[in-house]
Amino acid sequence: MSERHLRMTTQPPKPCDTRPSPALHQTRASATQRVPLAGSSGTPPPSSSGWREIALRLLPFVAVLALLFLISLLFGANSGQRTFGRTATAEARVYLDEQYALALQDIENGNLELARQRFEYIFTHDQSYTAAADRWVELSLVLNATMTVTPQAEPSVTPTPDNRPNEELFTQALVHIANRQWDAALQALASLRNNDAQYRVVDVDGLIYLSLRNRGLERILQGGQLESGIYDFSLAENFGPLDTQAQVARGWARLYLQGNAFWIAYPDIAAGYYGQVAAVAPNLMDESGMSAFFRYWSSLVQVADNLAAAEDWCAANDQYQAALAAANNANVAATAQAALQNCVALTPSLTPTITLTVPGPTATLAPATATGTETATLPAGATATASATATATSPAAATATPTPTATNPPPATATATPSATSEPPPTAEPTATPDGG
Repeated sequence: MSERHLRMTTQPPKPCDTRPSPALHQTRASATQRVPLAGSSGTPPPSSSGWREIALRLLPFVAVLALLFLISLLFGANSGQRTFGRTATAEARVYLDEQYALALQDIENGNLELARQRFEYIFTHDQSYTAAADRWVELSLVLNATMTVTPQAEPSVTPTPDNRPNEELFTQALVHIANRQWDAALQALASLRNNDAQYRVVDVDGLIYLSLRNRGLERILQGGQLESGIYDFSLAENFGPLDTQAQVARGWARLYLQGNAFWIAYPDIAAGYYGQVAAVAPNLMDESGMSAFFRYWSSLVQVADNLAAAEDWCAANDQYQAALAAANNANVAATAQAALQNCVALTPSLTPTITLTVPGPTATLAPATATGTETATLPAGATATASATATATSPAAATATPTPTATNPPPATATATPSATSEPPPTAEPTATPDGG
């Protein structure tokens, strides 16, 4: 082994320098510093009081937005309801129009009963549909006349021909017309027309027209056979136009029968029809024996009773007063008095209270009484401001409850009798000539 090698192995190692280097110390110092988070501006987060302040600032905006949302929601709901109502009404009207068109087709096809039911259905669901109501009444009249009236206007042909001479039959018809025996006159004229349809055609047609016209007038004004009288007038129009008196009588009969179509079921509508007849012909009646005035008065009382049953006392009192104006009745007057008391009890009374406001002291004036008047003394230079406040006070509830009672009305007070009630003379009577011409 060489000497150099021995010296290296036997020489002790140099002690290590344990002091940290300046560079390492600087690196450690920089590593211990706080590194800010990504996205942070370096400012501390807000405290709980800061969040509360931000929430208070945003609260008005949130409230406004919520209010706008509620308003828009309510507006949309109301608009939707109105739109739905208009749509439903329009659809219902379209359906009723379809039923009206179908009813007209039923009339053309001869299904009068089915058409009448359709018109009744339309009016029941929409009382403003006046066209359906008019057709309903017309069909009811036609059907009632068909079921109850035996056609007599058509000159009946007897199985055994009348072999009497034509001139004798014609003279006999004139005698019956002079005696106002319209049925016998029509019978003789029917035999004459059956024997010889060409015998004095113009004169025979005139006598048939005269007999039908006068018989219809008597049936309406005296016999109470309104449908039969209208039917006679319709047949008479095949021979010539009706005069004014016959047209007026037919108009009365139609109004009366239209009122019968609404009798009991719709007393307010029935009263409208009967009232028109009672104003000019109060004694006109049908086969039931009830006059137009009686039906009008009874309809008014029924309307008032219905309103009283619904506790609509003021409207009931008005209807009772209308009935009493037509004809006074003790029972109806008592019921009307009870309805009036209930109406007055439900009417609020107003008690004004006047308040005077002045700068400084305030003076309040109570309502003046019968014993004296309150006077307020104001200081010099003071100005008074008066304000009135109406206080509604309701009296005690009504204790009288009227019980509508069906009563028989007094006889009609109207004394005027229409000119058509008198039996009209024949308007034209052909004079028979010996030569038969």
